[in-house]
Amino acid sequence: MVPVGVMANAAASLLGGLLGCMMKKWIPQRFQDELPVVFGYCAMAIGVNSIIKAQNMAAVVMAVILGSCIGGALMLECRAKGLLRSAASRLFGPAGAADGMDQELLATVAALFCFSGFGWYGALMESLTGSAEILISKSVLDFFTAALFAVLLGRVICMLPFAQFAVLLAVYGTGRLCGALLPQAALANLSAVGGILTLATGFRVAKIKSVAIFDMVPALVLVFPLSMLL
Repeated sequence: MVPVGVMANAAASLLGGLLGCMMKKWIPQRFQDELPVVFGYCAMAIGVNSIIKAQNMAAVVMAVILGSCIGGALMLECRAKGLLRSAASRLFGPAGAADGMDQELLATVAALFCFSGFGWYGALMESLTGSAEILISKSVLDFFTAALFAVLLGRVICMLPFAQFAVLLAVYGTGRLCGALLPQAALANLSAVGGILTLATGFRVAKIKSVAIFDMVPALVLVFPLSMLL
């Protein structure tokens, strides 16, 4: 089965990034300063909408706490920033990578594209049902998200859709192999954990409170065994 939704999502992110790069010089600085805050508020709303879908809040909370502890111990946030900086330098050269690049914001967008509960849930549902509807809907959101952050960060955004494709394809493949073993409650709890990550992303983009998003990523995996145990 061809992962149509996964491919559409990555393609939409890439097209949005390219559009944002072309539009950058036409967007007034005032809008460039205000749009991230507006996006942050929208991300918070999406996160809350996902959190309320939880079937077992205890499993969700434990996954986030334990996942954050594991991620912090492994220094995932620092490693992710280093990897992104290295990839940007290799692709665009030191000058191109540094051109207007906010490393924290770039890491935030990378986490949003690659490790959102919305994306993982959509990839799993496509692998189980063959329906790409969820990822097609996400593609629309990611198109505008990529365009926005390409205006702010430049062409480095265009490397993220390739990582997004690789991660979602891996989730899709995992769903094809063992998705039938996962109860529906675990999938709903995954959406809730992703909602917490998205909520934290919104706070970070809006500059309300900065949280190490990548340190929370292990929660997306831990939620499955915890959902089946609790």
